[in-house]
Amino acid sequence: MNKSNSQSISKILTIILSVAFIISIIALINTIIYMVNFSLYTSIATFDRVIMLAVSMFYVIIAILYAIWIYKVHKDLKFFSPYYPVSPGEAVGFYFIPVLNIYWQFHVPAKIASFLKKQSLTSGYGTVFATLWPIALLLGLVHNGLNLYTNSDFYIDISAVFITDLLLVLFVFILLRTNAMVIKSVEVLHAQHTENVPEENTTSYH
Repeated sequence: MNKSNSQSISKILTIILSVAFIISIIALINTIIYMVNFSLYTSIATFDRVIMLAVSMFYVIIAILYAIWIYKVHKDLKFFSPYYPVSPGEAVGFYFIPVLNIYWQFHVPAKIASFLKKQSLTSGYGTVFATLWPIALLLGLVHNGLNLYTNSDFYIDISAVFITDLLLVLFVFILLRTNAMVIKSVEVLHAQHTENVPEENTTSYH
């Protein structure tokens, strides 16, 4: 059986998100140490700076991988149904258009969720995805806003830093879960489709 378009990038994205989740937990622990035992924190301050740099680096990596992943997922969805309303190019390209990209962050997941919920084999995954994605998006937006606030002043509001780190942990965790719902759905639909399509037709999938 041929692999789906998104299978390889899905595995890579899952690994990177998992590592980012662990790093975000470490960042949160470092902030808690800062709050309860500053003298201990001074001994790990350099390590904490490295962790914060790693968080920023993983943000960039995840953004790049997500763009590739969402493109390939939409190639899969178009393969499963030519009538799927969003093309792979639109799915990624509109994220780079100012103002429209705000709407697109809601539009694309809504279309994915609607499609998955209509399929008998993936309706459960689609429902979970539809529930969790708005929460992840809200957490991400609030985290980014607080992150700008904590980085814009010489005075460090440690309580705001703690909330920012906590939101990051929750954001990455829910992102892992939402992506898992799409990945599992693609696997199920791909298996179903390749079982129903003659072998000579599946060879043209890629």
